[in-house]
Amino acid sequence: MNKLKALVSKENLKNTTIVGISAATVLIGFGSVILFKSKLKKDAI
Repeated sequence: MNKLKALVSKENLKNTTIVGISAATVLIGFGSVILFKSKLKKDAI
């Protein structure tokens, strides 16, 4: 029974990590796009 619980929590941890990494990647990508756009605007002025 405890082994099963440990396995489940391990799976949850793995999934949480994957979700966290995905979220971080999206945020970094989004930030880069915003920075890039503001840079383009500055160059245009």
